[in-house]
Amino acid sequence: MLTTLKGTNIVLTEEIKSYLDSKLATLDKFIDPNDEAYRFAIELAKETERHKKEGVFKAEATLLLNGKQHRAVSLEGTLHNAIDGITAQLHNDLSRAKQKERGAIRRTGLRVKDMMRDWRNWRF
Repeated sequence: MLTTLKGTNIVLTEEIKSYLDSKLATLDKFIDPNDEAYRFAIELAKETERHKKEGVFKAEATLLLNGKQHRAVSLEGTLHNAIDGITAQLHNDLSRAKQKERGAIRRTGLRVKDMMRDWRNWRF
């Protein structure tokens, strides 16, 4: 596993890193932590002060897993809310991808099962 953490206009403290690690641990059911085949790039940034009414903290995450890229971006008022936003987006994206993969396997198995049922009716 290759994880890259970048801070733009913000100091990455141990508290921020531990909070991020605890939130990313919820994605372990989709990703094997011992697998070396995926990359995680996370950028935490504080936007300029001109965004007084909108969120000023931005969190971006890019996950390369099994040749597919999963990306999440969140712009919130606090850094913790931005981190929560990207973990929720990644969780939804990875669960959707897992369901698609599982559905394809089930459809293929169903076709094979149908073929096996009708093998006696085949004429050679």
